[in-house]
Amino acid sequence: MRTHLGADMSVSGAVRRYIHNANITNFVTVLGTEPEANRRAAVMKLLVKEEDEFGFSYEQLSDAERRIAVGQRVIDNQRKLIARMSDSGQDIKEAKLLLTRLMQVQALFEAYRQKIKDRLEQWMIL
Repeated sequence: MRTHLGADMSVSGAVRRYIHNANITNFVTVLGTEPEANRRAAVMKLLVKEEDEFGFSYEQLSDAERRIAVGQRVIDNQRKLIARMSDSGQDIKEAKLLLTRLMQVQALFEAYRQKIKDRLEQWMIL
């Protein structure tokens, strides 16, 4: 499958996948740093759209599982940081806010992984 960008520039599957992964990485970065709830909601919609448009394959499942594993490590590290900050009497408000955002993104990736699994399972039955 090929996608066309502009009038005469076509993009191969490998490049499309690279762009797709870069878009997801950028959306996740914005979700973790954007203070405005409305903007985060708009970026979440873009993230979900990007995931849905790329399709449902075993390769996508692998990517989703990788992102979930990385996300869990980041969440675990953030929790440890909050504990250290709290123990030393530092303000943890912003750190907790970031943790909440990270967990929201993690939930999106977990839902996407489940959507891929469901679709692949459905195709296996058919």
